[in-house]
Amino acid sequence: MTSQHFFFMGGGGVHPIAGVSKKPEIRGRWTNAEPVKMSVEEPLTYNMDLTDIFNADEEALESMDLTGFTPDDYNIGAMITFPDQPLIRHDLLAVLETAGVDNLQLFEAIVSNPISKRKHHNFSAFNLVGIADFDWARDLRRKISQREFRVKTPPFLMFYLYDDGPIVVHNSVRLAVEDANIEGMYFVPTYERF
Repeated sequence: MTSQHFFFMGGGGVHPIAGVSKKPEIRGRWTNAEPVKMSVEEPLTYNMDLTDIFNADEEALESMDLTGFTPDDYNIGAMITFPDQPLIRHDLLAVLETAGVDNLQLFEAIVSNPISKRKHHNFSAFNLVGIADFDWARDLRRKISQREFRVKTPPFLMFYLYDDGPIVVHNSVRLAVEDANIEGMYFVPTYERF
């Protein structure tokens, strides 16, 4: 079964991986597919989430396979979508732009390691401007549930399926990311998730 659209998933990366704890204090969510129209002071600053790891006892670290790592050994995923202002690493961003994705609003971002004080400048905060047309999203959901897969093409190569919903990409974007071997990124055909 072939799908032309895939849910764009992330969250992994090269072990050990750290999440993000502190994020910018900006009103509003950027996951509603609308353009950000307010003034945004750049760079936006985020902190890696390492406090619990470095406060854990040796047994807990061993159970998570985290013994022997220093604060600077921790990596950050290529795309983190759960903060209100999502993050994307520049290598993944370059692949998306080369693949034709042109509906991202980008803002300079810095991710800081609160323990080592190292700063990562290879990220941008992003706002994905684009939501599937309501009729298109409803049609996709209906056709997926009926195991039918011929739906009209949405106007974007990367978009939210619905307000604050999952990110969906066209197959051409999936292939570009897979060819670039960006760690921690994976895709699920849209017909497998509804």
